[in-house]
Formats: sequence, C-alpha cells, structure tokens
Amino acid sequence: MKPALAMAEPSEPGSSAGTSEPPECGSYAGYRAHINRDEDPCDRCKVANAAYMRSWRASQEERPCACCGLPGRIVSRGWRQACYERWNSAGRPAGGPPPPRMSRAQALIEYRAIRGTSTDEVIAERLGVGIKTIRRYEAALRQAGLVW
Repeated sequence: MKPALAMAEPSEPGSSAGTSEPPECGSYAGYRAHINRDEDPCDRCKVANAAYMRSWRASQEERPCACCGLPGRIVSRGWRQACYERWNSAGRPAGGPPPPRMSRAQALIEYRAIRGTSTDEVIAERLGVGIKTIRRYEAALRQAGLVW
C-alpha cells in the first residue's frame, strides 16, 4: 500500500528541482520578471508590455460610475478615477466620495441668484469659497456687464 502523501526527495545543492525556467523575453511575463528582479526591462519586453497594456485598456468598457452616474472607465469600488481620487484625498470617508466642487460657471450662476439677499460671508460659506473669491466673482460679473 502506497502512503497518501509522499515525501519529496531533498534536492541536491545547485540542482534546478522545484524551479521553473524564467519567462521568455519579449512577453508580458518576461517584462514582469525583469521588474521583480529590479532590472531594467529589455526593449523586447517593453514592447510586449506596451502591447499588453493597450489591449487591457481597450478591454475596459465604460460603465456608469456608482458615485456620480457619469459614464467612464471604472477604476475601483465601482467609481471613476475622479470620484476615487476625491474619496482618497478626503481621507477615505465611510460614506463615499464628497460631492464634486461646482465649476466656476455654476458658482457664478448660483452667486447671481443669491447676490442681493445675503452678506459676502454668508454667500462665501454657501458656495464653499472664500470672500476674496466672491469679490472676484462680483468683478467678473461687473466686467461682463451682468451686474445691475
């Protein structure tokens, strides 16, 4: 009767028992082997890596982001790169990424809507900008002839 688990014979020093051949240069595996050995990849491996990365990027379909709903390539957690970076720079809050900051055009429109009803400090707080920014918005609207 054979034992269920056979013990492996100890290998002789210098033998290649238990090791595999290194990956062939000119392939993605060869490129990764260079990187893992802290070597500069050869030109053939660089070309193979570039081809692999091109085909990988092309296979990444655009889907709607789970955070903002905009279509794009999803990088992590079902989010686009912009949403992931907002979440990461905000300290990775449990509730997900903070909302994107409004564009200057959106802020100017919002500013025009609330301009006559509040002080600069209240408007700045509501728009999430500083008082100097509010004064720049006022100057931009005045220059465009939109301030009455």
